[in-house]
Amino acid sequence: MNIRLNPATLYFNWENKKSRRRHFACLQKCRLKADQTAFHCGLP
Repeated sequence: MNIRLNPATLYFNWENKKSRRRHFACLQKCRLKADQTAFHCGLP
């Protein structure tokens, strides 16, 4: 499988990295507020 680095792929990867970083930061905060984990992370 060969994935070319076209603009769409680059953008998708960039967005993916961004959201993963945001999620990771959220998890760190959640550890500090274990009692509010679900609400803080925006889970339904």
